[in-house]
Order: sequence, then structure tokens, then C-alpha cells
Amino acid sequence: MAKRGPSENYVLTEAEREALLRTCKDIQERVIILLPLYLGVRVSEAIHMDSRWIGDTGNLRVPSQMVCGCSGCAERENNRGHWVPKTKAGAREIGIPGIVSDDLSPFLAQYPRGLQMSRYTFYRHAKRLMKAAGIVIPGLGGDTAYPHVLRATCATMLAAGGMNAPQLCFHMGWGDLKVAQKYINKAAMQATAPAAAVKIFGG
Repeated sequence: MAKRGPSENYVLTEAEREALLRTCKDIQERVIILLPLYLGVRVSEAIHMDSRWIGDTGNLRVPSQMVCGCSGCAERENNRGHWVPKTKAGAREIGIPGIVSDDLSPFLAQYPRGLQMSRYTFYRHAKRLMKAAGIVIPGLGGDTAYPHVLRATCATMLAAGGMNAPQLCFHMGWGDLKVAQKYINKAAMQATAPAAAVKIFGG
């Protein structure tokens, strides 16, 4: 099998995004897809997010740490009993577009503790939904789509919507401007991306 390349090379088209959401059969499946696709959160953030992460402003606040009893956090020697973001830049506050809040708000009202699943389970659900929607990685063939493609798609759309490198780093929780610049360059190559970004995120 050919080696998988950088995620920014596999950004989903509008048709693929729509097909993916149509594939979701319930609100939990939609939240699994929407969090990385239109908020840009990491898998670790998605599975630890709960109603406490939604601030008074309605934004999503990723904490610098939180007490956690899940098996994944228990196995991390340096942070035993606590969850922390992947990077220090991961602690941030980001706006929630309507396409996400329309499902996230009722989901958290029903399940205030969030998704309550392991990284493996999240990954399995996301891959199953992407496969069902017919999403594949160019050059690699079937059953190759992976959840980080959703986060990469979000970053590219935000860059297309006009975010500069520092703004994109803050939103995505990156600590390196070079990472953001890769997505800005990618967005500049897509003629239809700016219109799509404005449609989703406003502007």
C-alpha cells in the first residue's frame, strides 16, 4: 500500500462533506463528525468535551487541564488522573458555527457528560461513517479515510475564509505558525474554498 501523505492533501469537497452528514443516522454520529469537521477539535478533545466546556458566551472553551478518570488518561504517567490538551496552545476558546450548535446544544442537553467514548471507539465510528459516505484517500483506495482528514478540512476552510497564521494557530490549538501556513497555502490553491468558508463560518 502507498504511504499516506500529509492530511492537508486530503481535504474533503463540499459534496463529500454533505454526503458524510447525510450518512449519519443519529445526533451522536453527527456530533462525532461535526466536532472535527466544523470546529477543528482533536479526537482527544472531542471525547473529553462535556457541557462544562460551553461558556456563557456560547463558545467552546478547551481547558488547560481537567480531572479525568478514563483509562486513557489513567495510563499517561505525566498526567495521571487528569486530561490535558496535546499542546499548551490547545487550551483555547473558539466560536461555534450554527451548523455545529444546532446539533451540539441538544446533544449536550441530553448527554451533559459528552460522548463518553474511547479514542479507539471515536476513530472506529468516524472511519465507518466516512467509508459509508464513499470517502477515500486519493491514490490509496477504499477504507483509507481517517478522522484527522476532518480536522484538516476545517483548517483549510478557515484559512480560505481569511484567517491568518496566528489566528489559525489559536483556533486549531497549534504552537507552530509553519503548520498554519501549510493550510493557508492549500486554501489559496482552491478557487471555490473562500465562498464555502463564508457560507459555513460567516464573514
